[in-house]
Amino acid sequence: MITLEAILFLVFGLVAGRLFYAPGLDYYILNGSMLLHWSVPLLQYFYDLVAIGGFIVLVIMARQPGPRSERRRFWTIFVLAAVMVIGTSARHAVVRATHQPWHVTHDGALQTEAAAELLLAGKNPYAVSYVGTILDNVTGDSLPASSSPKTHYAYPPLTFLVAVPMVLMAKNIGTVPEVQMVYVIALFVGVIAIVRLLPTWRSRSLWTILTLGNPFIFLYPVAGYNDALAIGLVLLAVALAARRQWGWAGLAFGLALGAKQLVWAAAPLWAWWLWLQSRMVDQTQRRALWRSMAVTAITAAVIYGPFLVWNAPALYDDLIRYVSGNIPLSYPIGGSTLWQLKVILDPVHNAWGPIPSTVVQVSVGLVMLALMMRWLQKNPTLSQLLFGTVMVTFGLSLTSRFVFDNYLSSLVWLGAAAFVLADHEQRS
Repeated sequence: MITLEAILFLVFGLVAGRLFYAPGLDYYILNGSMLLHWSVPLLQYFYDLVAIGGFIVLVIMARQPGPRSERRRFWTIFVLAAVMVIGTSARHAVVRATHQPWHVTHDGALQTEAAAELLLAGKNPYAVSYVGTILDNVTGDSLPASSSPKTHYAYPPLTFLVAVPMVLMAKNIGTVPEVQMVYVIALFVGVIAIVRLLPTWRSRSLWTILTLGNPFIFLYPVAGYNDALAIGLVLLAVALAARRQWGWAGLAFGLALGAKQLVWAAAPLWAWWLWLQSRMVDQTQRRALWRSMAVTAITAAVIYGPFLVWNAPALYDDLIRYVSGNIPLSYPIGGSTLWQLKVILDPVHNAWGPIPSTVVQVSVGLVMLALMMRWLQKNPTLSQLLFGTVMVTFGLSLTSRFVFDNYLSSLVWLGAAAFVLADHEQRS
């Protein structure tokens, strides 16, 4: 019997194998015919074999209904999806280790590796130039040494703090650091955290296909986009909160705040949800909820505090002014933002000009936040918390200076979690 899970697994697997020019994963990693002198697109066939083979196995298994069959189908889906992700990651590592290490890697990952090395050398990653680092191999001479991408680091501290062990390990074994492995691990952490919340094998199978088996999600951490680090921690916090492990949930969410600005919009909703929960529990649980908020605040303070003391203006410039386009020649208008209409209608099509994005973004964000807080008050469930986070972040993204596909991928991941959790909540 052909099931929805089998169809989705087949489609996602075939699509993944044909994304030759996926963002950050160029022709070399997905085709494999240039750098390694192969005449066939090996990785495409790898995906095809897994997708078609998995489809056939799932169809055969579906002929035997019952919990045991559903459990077997879940583990088949999880293992095959994991094989695709790990296989792509391994291929990525081989290409970097045996050829030019800046190939097939997002420039943000390369700069994170450079930031970790600068930190180990006693330098502030937010207050130094990246000229002379591996980032030069990406930007080259196309940008002057004083340009914003070579003098600013756009990500919160946790991104390069978790890269430090990878850099040290790479130096000890004589290879290039693979910070992408941290992001792939975070992908698995987020997926497994929600899997353990879901009560049925079928819902677990659907969630696994929508995330671990979805190329629109798993290709980004493999390519070096760090969004998975933050989203994986958010989902871990949600899973821990569902089990009333409030202290650990606060720690996970605090780490997420230190990993990506994308999560900052979720902080008010997270605090609001905890406050709503505190109104429905006894005094002991209420104190645990307050402690969870304190743990989140302390964790975020530990991550950001040293760099605020070290050089607060540099931290503010890099994490806020730089990424919002308020520093000249930092980020052009790009992606799926509504500000693209300005570029289209502008006679000179100037994507670098100043725009009032901050005012518009803050206004839209506050309106969306108020609406989602009211929505959450009526039904304070975890699925509604995630749904509200997606909607607020989506509103902020549409009105920001740039919205790249990896941001939309993160919203799809959070939206999928909201969907499967809402289905579980309705059934129970």
